[in-house]
Amino acid sequence: MFFGKVFAMGSAMLLMAHTAAHEASPPLLDRRFDQVAWLTTHNSFNVGTGGNQDQSISRQLADGVRGLMIDIYDQDGRAVVRHTRVTRGEFLADLLNREVIPFLQLTPDAVVTIFLDDHVSAEVLNRELDNSLGLAPLVFDPDTWDTAEWPTLRDMIDRGQRLLIFSYELDHPTARRYNTPEGAVRVMASTAGTVENYWSLGLTRFSHDYSCVSRWKPGLPLTTANVSWQGKAWSRVFVMNHFHGISLLSDAHHDNRLNTLTERLNDYCYPAAGRKPNFVALDYYNLGDGMRFVEGINNGNIDPGK
Repeated sequence: MFFGKVFAMGSAMLLMAHTAAHEASPPLLDRRFDQVAWLTTHNSFNVGTGGNQDQSISRQLADGVRGLMIDIYDQDGRAVVRHTRVTRGEFLADLLNREVIPFLQLTPDAVVTIFLDDHVSAEVLNRELDNSLGLAPLVFDPDTWDTAEWPTLRDMIDRGQRLLIFSYELDHPTARRYNTPEGAVRVMASTAGTVENYWSLGLTRFSHDYSCVSRWKPGLPLTTANVSWQGKAWSRVFVMNHFHGISLLSDAHHDNRLNTLTERLNDYCYPAAGRKPNFVALDYYNLGDGMRFVEGINNGNIDPGK
C-alpha cells in the first residue's frame, strides 16, 4: 500500500508541469460550472489494444481531460472497473486512490467530473467509497449550496468541492449520499442533473449518424432545462457523446477533427439541445482536435448560438 501511494504521488508530480498549462484561466474560474466546456474521455479506463483510449487516466488528467466515464460491475461484492460483465478489472477504490485523488490533491485548481455507468448495488458502491482515501473532502454536494444557479469554479475550489460524481442509475438506485469514515460522499443521478445524447455515431466509420437524440428518450429530451434536485432551479449540463460503437484509431482521426466536431455541434446537437455542450466525450482524446474544440467553445470562437 505504501509503495502504491508513493508511485501514484510520484507519477502525478512528474506530470504537474504539463498539467498546469491546461488549468482553467482566471476568467473561466469566475464562470459558473454550467458555463464551461470540458474535454471528456469515453471509457476512460479502457486503455490499450482494443480499448477506447491509449493513455492512462493520470495522463488524461495531465493533458487537460476533466470528465471521466467509468464502467463498474459487481465482482464478488466489490465494484470493479471493466468494460463488460465477463472481463475482470481492478477495484474502483484502487483506481481512485492511484490516479484521481492524488491528481486532485496535487492540482488545487482542478475540477473533475466522473460519470459512473454503474451495474452495482448501493451497498457495493458504498464499500468502494469507504476505501477511497481522501475522497470525501473533495466531493461536490449540491445540497450544501444555496445559490440560484450552479456555483462558479472559483467558489467550488474555495470550498474544496472539486470532484463531481454522477451515476447513470439506470438499473440501480446508487444516486444518494453515502456515509464514509472520512465524511459524506454525494453521488448525483445523471438523469436528475444532466442531459445526454445517444452515445453512438454508428458501429464504424462507414456509418455516420450525426443526429443528436436523447440517451434517455423520450422521457428526458435534450431541451430539458432544469435539474430535478429538490429546491434547485439550476440549469442541466449537457453531455455530448461523439464516438463510434467500435473504437478504432482510424475512426478517431476523423471523428475528432475540429471541422467534424464543429459541424456536429452546429448542425445537429445545438439545434436539438438548444445549448452548447459542457462535456465533449471522445474516444482516443489525444488524436485530432478535441482540446481545440473545447477551448473554442470556452473562448467564444465556436458559438452556434450567435
